[in-house]
Amino acid sequence: MKTERSIMDILEAFDLYGSYRAAAKHVGCSPNTVKKFVLARAAGDPLPKRVIRAKLTDAYRDKIQELVDRSSGDIMAKKVHEILEGMGFAGSEKTTSRAVREAKNAYAASRQRVHKPWVPAPGQWLQYDFGDGPMMNGKSTVLFIAWLAWSKFRFVIPLFDKQMPSVIGALDACFRTLGGVPAAVLTDNEKTVTVDHVCNLPVRNQRIVSAARWYGTAIHTCVPYDPASKGGVENAVKIAKADLVPTSVNLRAEYASFAELQQACVQWTHDINYRQHAAGFVPAQRLEDELQLLHPVPADPYQLAVGQVRSVPVKTPMVTYDHVQYSVPYRYMGAKVMVREDRVNDTLVITARDGDGLTRHIASHRLGARGEIIIDDAHFPPNTASGPQHRAIIPKSVLEKQFVAIGEGAAAYLRAAAADGTPRLKERLPLLTALTTTWPTPAVNDALATAAGVGRFLVADVESILQRAPVTVTQPRDTAAQRSLAQGTAGWHQLGKVA
Repeated sequence: MKTERSIMDILEAFDLYGSYRAAAKHVGCSPNTVKKFVLARAAGDPLPKRVIRAKLTDAYRDKIQELVDRSSGDIMAKKVHEILEGMGFAGSEKTTSRAVREAKNAYAASRQRVHKPWVPAPGQWLQYDFGDGPMMNGKSTVLFIAWLAWSKFRFVIPLFDKQMPSVIGALDACFRTLGGVPAAVLTDNEKTVTVDHVCNLPVRNQRIVSAARWYGTAIHTCVPYDPASKGGVENAVKIAKADLVPTSVNLRAEYASFAELQQACVQWTHDINYRQHAAGFVPAQRLEDELQLLHPVPADPYQLAVGQVRSVPVKTPMVTYDHVQYSVPYRYMGAKVMVREDRVNDTLVITARDGDGLTRHIASHRLGARGEIIIDDAHFPPNTASGPQHRAIIPKSVLEKQFVAIGEGAAAYLRAAAADGTPRLKERLPLLTALTTTWPTPAVNDALATAAGVGRFLVADVESILQRAPVTVTQPRDTAAQRSLAQGTAGWHQLGKVA
């Protein structure tokens, strides 16, 4: 096969000499070769196509493809060659190996995941994830990293844990830094967000659902073990850890206190958002445009954002946190309060939501030692005697398949109940499926759809809907009294009357 350079030399020689023989002598090839390329150029195709010759394996191509498909692309070429020999194949094992390799490449290409570019809309998506932070006085920390998809604005804040109050508090801080709340939030399937999966649908944690409603947004999770669906925040986590966690790469010194780590995160958030992004714009400037489409941030944070919930005893205004008792104003006896640690000032902050719905600071104490009782006398009344917290429904188990087979109403019930964080949803499926043995399946399907529409997910709720619905009875049912052999009491009304 002549190279393009050789073909160019042949044509140039022919143009110079005007003779096939003279041109062939000049470039060192046969006159017929010169003639072939000259005629091809005259026909408008100076570069001849490569001739594809028949292969010995062409007659067995379908069989090779079948074997590769059945083995999910894992079969060895040696085994394929043995099977083909039994079918009369006379080629070498090397020939078979080449054909098997081509079939495996085609098999892998047909199943290759293809990523469609995601074009985010302004005000729509915020993604967040976690990264391991630096050690602080022997205690590990966590970096909460968020990424606003359209403006590429990044936010990071350090936490001591990934518990619910910390997560909601970090989201609250992120929303207030942005100046607004996006329409949806995407994250991983942490237990703080997803407590279970039913028919491939995530069952939300009720507390995160309540927090999302408070801020006017929606919580979504990516498909399990599929970080590609939130690659933007994954990249933000990598960048934040590379800059903030002391390593030999960045030569950053260890942090002297948690307050210093907090200040470093604030500085990083400012620096990363006020420099030009690779997309050609400054995220902080683009955020100003996106703010017009973000929802307002509530004036007060969600109650769990300010700490862990603790119940105050009815007769003693004390709460227990980390094996230490702290006093609260006595008017909060029998109520629920929230407690959180302020690691910067080494204090315990106690807040509560009053009757007007606002969360207010009610007490602060120094952090006590295990077993200590810390009391503020002002928290007790005078003369008090002292004394000692849109995916697709894919049923997997037989039970799930039986329930989904009821109809669209069952699917609507599953979606609504899972989104609402209904507890023990799996345990309700067999009880709901069993209703089809007593009631017609279409009636059960309609009842489930009605229950999903009104947000009532108890089995008793569905039964109540069925009982209220009109039911066609083909045969009258005898009452228990009609079937009884016992003597009736109808004649008792004659007692005491004069004959």
